[in-house]
Amino acid sequence: MSAQKKNKLGIGCFGVSLIVIVAAGLGYYFGRRLLLGEELTPLQGSQIIPADAVATGFISTDINDWQELEQFDTFGARESVEENWQQWQNELGSENIEVNYQEDIEPWLGNLMMAFLPNIDDTSEPNVGVIAGVKNKLKARNFLNKIKENPDTEVIESEYQNITVYQVTSTENPEGVWFSFFDNQAVMGDAQTVIEQFIDTYRGADSIVSVKEAHETTREKLNQKNPLFQTYITDYNYFIGDIITESFDLPGTAEIPMIETAVTTFDIQDHGINLSTIVNLSNPLYSEISSTTTHKLINKISDDVIFMIDGVALKTIWEQVEVNRQLIPELDQFIVLLESFTGNALNLNLQDDIFAWLDGEFAFGLSVDENNSFADTGMKGLFLMETGDRTLAENTLNQIERLTGSDQFIRIEKEENNGVSSTKWTTIEGQLLSYGWLEDNLLFVNLSQEENINTITNSNTSLQSNENFTLTTQTLPQDNFGYVFFDIEKTVNILNEFAPEFFEDAPPESQPIINALKGIAITSSSNSPNTSQLDINISLQKK
Repeated sequence: MSAQKKNKLGIGCFGVSLIVIVAAGLGYYFGRRLLLGEELTPLQGSQIIPADAVATGFISTDINDWQELEQFDTFGARESVEENWQQWQNELGSENIEVNYQEDIEPWLGNLMMAFLPNIDDTSEPNVGVIAGVKNKLKARNFLNKIKENPDTEVIESEYQNITVYQVTSTENPEGVWFSFFDNQAVMGDAQTVIEQFIDTYRGADSIVSVKEAHETTREKLNQKNPLFQTYITDYNYFIGDIITESFDLPGTAEIPMIETAVTTFDIQDHGINLSTIVNLSNPLYSEISSTTTHKLINKISDDVIFMIDGVALKTIWEQVEVNRQLIPELDQFIVLLESFTGNALNLNLQDDIFAWLDGEFAFGLSVDENNSFADTGMKGLFLMETGDRTLAENTLNQIERLTGSDQFIRIEKEENNGVSSTKWTTIEGQLLSYGWLEDNLLFVNLSQEENINTITNSNTSLQSNENFTLTTQTLPQDNFGYVFFDIEKTVNILNEFAPEFFEDAPPESQPIINALKGIAITSSSNSPNTSQLDINISLQKK
């Protein structure tokens, strides 16, 4: 047998395999960096937005994100999106720009951000810049070449800080637009200075991320990878007062100097839509952070309610309203009227006699009931309130009873049902309302003709076990100051049964929207004195 020939390179099969693996890895690495790019996130975009930007907006261009809406009966949302895309396509065609979004832009576009930059010449007309994520650099280069080759456009190239800047002009738009590419972003603007500001920031100038030092909760929102839509207002009063109010010719809005920045995110979740807003405050919203609610009183609210609100410390909320009432003249006028009524009609001080003892958790539920309604309204309600000062509460109630007792049409009676003492107001038509103490510190106010409070509060099914309530609230922050809940589905069903004429005058396009809604839940929360968060969940019907 002849001797086996020696490999001329001195490399065995293992060595060849290793070279192939390394080469493939390097090819993937450099190919990804040089050709593929990546999608834009709100945080990445914010890092190249100049520090003096007053607001930014982010929108996902990933069709997979938007297709999550298709699991819901979303009242024509898909058709609306497609209509807007088609309108934009038509606008491109009207400017003789032969561009097809699906073929020329979608393959490389990886999300968009807008930046509103101050305009020293006109504060109500900010300069607007756009940042586009480039997820495929080769496709983006092909798009640029197509623009260059278009006989109806002229592309002028220049350099700024060693980065190529392009100006595209046409007969219809002689001023043109400017854009540039660097890393995995394309930046665009209606003025050369906008592009230069982006490049300056990219080269190291301060961005809104470094200068507008965001609170941790805000940073979490900016780090969120896949929001459908997000806005970040870095100068709240300037953006609302100078830009929005003047641009849309709106009446003057109340200045809220304590709000510095605000970030709002729009997402699709399992239940439907989530809208979340976080504001950063220059001064604490509360003198001290109020405790969050345990929601324990919801267990005493029946699951047949169409509306429910619960929370904690109405006293603290009122104190903050008092502190800030001068900011909104209409609110101040209303409070003056309220103070006048309680003082003159009830001989009570609004702050000292009423809100002073509303310091615990509370809950209120509203239901439809034709048989036991409040004052023949077809509705009944239950209000529950914990207090740390029962004596003050009883003094206030006694004062109201003394004044009401002089009314010849209302009779006040004391009674007891299953060990619960209550005070009942009745008219010739029956019970109007009743109130008393379920526990030592738990007041109830029963707005119905049902005489036994235990029948109301000991229902076999509470709102906590309601499927719609659970679905609509489950993704809201758990540590919060309370819920506001609307059962839209139940309300619509009741109206269709008892008052079908209610929707007769409604616009035809509103019916799909009404039918798509299941419930709405709102909550507020805060993890520090200088932040406030508002979340809105809208649950939708599944297809």
